[in-house]
Amino acid sequence: MRKTLVAVTGALVLAPAAQAATVGTDKPCYRSGETIRVGGSGFTPGATYTANVNGQQLPNGTGTVSPAGGFSGSFGAPSLQTPVERSFTFGASDGTNSALATYKVTPFGVVFSPNSGDPRKLRVTYRGFGFGPNKRVYLHYVKGGKLKTTVSLAVTQGDCGSLSVKKRLFPFRASRGTWTFQYDTSKKYSRSTPDAFRDSVLVRRIFR
Repeated sequence: MRKTLVAVTGALVLAPAAQAATVGTDKPCYRSGETIRVGGSGFTPGATYTANVNGQQLPNGTGTVSPAGGFSGSFGAPSLQTPVERSFTFGASDGTNSALATYKVTPFGVVFSPNSGDPRKLRVTYRGFGFGPNKRVYLHYVKGGKLKTTVSLAVTQGDCGSLSVKKRLFPFRASRGTWTFQYDTSKKYSRSTPDAFRDSVLVRRIFR
């Protein structure tokens, strides 16, 4: 995914640095594809600055430092193809002053393993990403558009809101067919709940 720096306005949280110049992001963690807002202060007024991520200059990542010694901009978080959080470093330099700040990017969703076995007994490890910090995540079991039951999975940890917990795949006797697993932070199930992640689970056989 191309990362292009564009001008924005808004308050930014600046990360401390050893030198006078500082850069920062508006949040410590972003979902894939989300807009990352950045800014800097303590640079040379009127100087040309360059901005980079992990040492690679951003497209359109140059500009002129303001009379107050600052700049601001934005670019898109990359799309992650694997279920894991990644750390990135944003940097800027005006040739004399430079500064760095780190942030994380996370996918959004839930995976579980193993993904086969006796549905009456199978215990799996759920791993969730991108639900936000300190959020309780619920799993709603739905079949044919009707809710069967809802269980609490875990409270998320860290800046990105991840979780890892081991539980039974089905806390009830599941019938054959396709089940929809809806994961969200609402205790009450609704098909229209925002920021919900849905997955389909097929039960082919009921073991006796």
